[in-house]
Amino acid sequence: MATAKAKKPLTQRQRRIQLIHIGAPQIGLDPRANEAAYRDMLEKITKKRSTTDMNDGELDNVIEYLIANGATIRWDKRQSQSIAAYKKPIVAKIRVQLICLGNLPDNYADGIAKRMYRVDRFEWLDVKQLRGILTALNVKLEKARAQGA
Repeated sequence: MATAKAKKPLTQRQRRIQLIHIGAPQIGLDPRANEAAYRDMLEKITKKRSTTDMNDGELDNVIEYLIANGATIRWDKRQSQSIAAYKKPIVAKIRVQLICLGNLPDNYADGIAKRMYRVDRFEWLDVKQLRGILTALNVKLEKARAQGA
């Protein structure tokens, strides 16, 4: 009887590269169809033509560029839940920060919401509280970038 071989989980770096390869075709830069345009985009953002040559900060910059230009990268099933229109921009920023911190799940932001405001889900917070979550994630991202530099 053959046993199923367990897949090794992706590293954070591999996941970032995977997200770039998912998002690029969504904005019309499919590396298989038009490799030159895809590589030009990478070079415009990071001065490097390959994701394998980039560090984590540069990969994060490419992911932020893709999201800013309309790529919809799904990182959690809860993303599709309805959120009040006035909260959507800040919730989206929080999710971008979670991706930049190594594709962390929404549960990470939920944990911050529990510690800071005693609310179980960060989407339930008001705008002022959501900005507090965003600030906490920004501080963590700056620390991560400072250690990686």
